[in-house]
Amino acid sequence: MARSRVRGPVRSRAFVETRMSRGAVGPTDDPLLRALLDSGRARRHPLPTAAAGTVASESLDVTPGGFALVDAAGAVDDRVVVLGIPAEAVQRGSAIGASPGVPSPLLAGADVAARRTLA
Repeated sequence: MARSRVRGPVRSRAFVETRMSRGAVGPTDDPLLRALLDSGRARRHPLPTAAAGTVASESLDVTPGGFALVDAAGAVDDRVVVLGIPAEAVQRGSAIGASPGVPSPLLAGADVAARRTLA
């Protein structure tokens, strides 16, 4: 179930959220991103450090090939596809729009997300 400011509670088999993110998901005040992080349904992508540890990036953690959301315990949620700015640490270059004659990570990611959503 989702809530719409216009129509109130809405039930649906699928939910598509499309908008521009400010980029840094850690300090976000976005209600959806904040709820995913605070509930443990999402985590920030871990980046390796020189000391063989990790540090949390400012991007959501997603699987590299299918862009499925990874939760706080490391489990993959195939029902949630994330692409673009909120997953920039995994999807390098996806924050950049399409340019003529150059492969676009954003468009390639959108193609993967569309195929997964329609499947």
